[in-house]
Amino acid sequence: MTIRAFFPLAAFSLGLLAADRPGATLDRVSSNAGGQANPVRAFEERRDHLYKTFLAPCCWREAVYTHRSSESMMMRKEIDSLLREGRPDAEIAAYYVGKYGERILREPPGVKGRFLYLLPLFALLVGLAAVLAALKMMSGRSRRPVPAITPNIPDSDWDW
Repeated sequence: MTIRAFFPLAAFSLGLLAADRPGATLDRVSSNAGGQANPVRAFEERRDHLYKTFLAPCCWREAVYTHRSSESMMMRKEIDSLLREGRPDAEIAAYYVGKYGERILREPPGVKGRFLYLLPLFALLVGLAAVLAALKMMSGRSRRPVPAITPNIPDSDWDW
């Protein structure tokens, strides 16, 4: 792996490890090209972001954004009504975490979430180190010629 190929991966990992303020992923503000805030678009982006933040409570496998169960439909309606009431994203997230536990979040907050991103990278590095160690061990063995096995029978034992 060259340094250039490694740099984006390292930058991504360091970005995950950087200490950011709690709840920063839940604070999204959108604006159009002119710099003026578009309230409809901002509402839709906040809503979609919240839909993608939570797992469907029926199966815990898919985001509320894409899941088509009655529970996820009801949760989308609740999120819409909470947003229309003017509740902040962090308060909505706290409401659902209080109701279902941290399991409702697609990405756990803080260190747990960063650990989930870094674990595959760590496993890949450990596996690569194991393969390289095995290859080095196999190539380091000396190759001695195999001795030829010849019967040591005197010619006088053969009756022709």
